Amino acid sequence: MLNLLEDKHVISAIFDGYKQSFFKGDLPFYPEIGQGGNTQTVVLDCGPQSTLRWEQAIELAKELQSRGQLILWKLDLGLFDRLVMPLSDEAQFCALTMALDQFNERIYPQFANDTLGVVLYEGPVDLCNQIKWSYELEEAYELFLDQRESTSFRKQLFLRNCAFDFLKLLSARLPEELILFLKVDGTMIEKRTHFFSLVSQEQTQPFHLIVKSPHLQALPYAFEATGWGFSTPMGICGAGDQKIQQRRLHQALLLPASSLEMEEEWEKLEPFFDGLSDASYRLIPEPLFTEMWDGVDELYVVPSSIDERAKRKLAGFIAAEGVVLEAPELP
Repeated sequence: MLNLLEDKHVISAIFDGYKQSFFKGDLPFYPEIGQGGNTQTVVLDCGPQSTLRWEQAIELAKELQSRGQLILWKLDLGLFDRLVMPLSDEAQFCALTMALDQFNERIYPQFANDTLGVVLYEGPVDLCNQIKWSYELEEAYELFLDQRESTSFRKQLFLRNCAFDFLKLLSARLPEELILFLKVDGTMIEKRTHFFSLVSQEQTQPFHLIVKSPHLQALPYAFEATGWGFSTPMGICGAGDQKIQQRRLHQALLLPASSLEMEEEWEKLEPFFDGLSDASYRLIPEPLFTEMWDGVDELYVVPSSIDERAKRKLAGFIAAEGVVLEAPELP
């Protein structure tokens, strides 16, 4: 569940086994982002070389405000392929935070009640061709591998971690009540276990994802995300299929931690996805299970991924009358 918002803001969100929806005040709100929808994107150039002249964007926002539409601000920071310097460059980071400070001072106070949230990144889930490599990054990658062989997926995991660390530093400059969106394209990630590991909420919180991927389209209730080109209970961005309603979600799969240590355990989940005929499964990362199990009655686990910490969590779940089953043995 995203943090409840201050009174000046009207949008909140819940995603659990009972409800999956944004809320506008006390009423469910289904974002339809794009032409003809109830929410429109307004782009602000916030890159390191930007002049921060946003007059045209402000006029567009005022027009949307007068029509009663919500605004999704895309703060175009140039992430990540248009950054000239490595992520560790202090001057570049300061230029980006200056743009965010200007948004806080000049834009947000005028449109707080008309804002759905802000997009900080739009691009591929696979960041291998997005983030510029440096000597520091190479050293960090070697430490991350810990003498393991380098593979494309391991590099994707490493760069995912780097990107989210950087995004969290930037997002700290924004108002606490703002919903922070990332618009990610996962269509090039063919393997389902790789995709769900890369977008695991263990790593992506506190961000709300807008996702383009056939894997999420097949499992639209898997985690809290808005569909990009298709519907989920959390809305749709762009043209797509019929609106998906929220529903009671009583079954979930416990995901291993998204780390190299659990890489083999993730591989064991592929047969589980093969056997799924019901799209209403939630995917819950083990590190977040206690705070996310609300509404779950049946939980599928990979036994070899369960350590002592996870066993204690499962004991609490069973004590609350939950049922634990072994994946991939589906009913």
